[in-house]
Amino acid sequence: MGSARRALPELVDRTRFSGERFRLQRYTKSVAAIVGIDDLELLESIDEALDREAVRNALEANEQVYDFDELRRELQGGPKARLRPPRGR
Repeated sequence: MGSARRALPELVDRTRFSGERFRLQRYTKSVAAIVGIDDLELLESIDEALDREAVRNALEANEQVYDFDELRRELQGGPKARLRPPRGR
């Protein structure tokens, strides 16, 4: 990681201009990566598609699906957040 810190500007330039990808390691274990913005956006769109598919499958299986903000408030002990199925279910 120390060498990556010193080389960060070069790694970013190489990623930006030639599309190279880099794994950052700590004690021989990969802990992070430097990838181009196009790669990141592709990964994010795949992740979103998988999330939508999981929700669709849950709805088809008649499972309860909860609003993320309500779930977060409930887990954090927020104000009067009560988990309940979405309206119309």
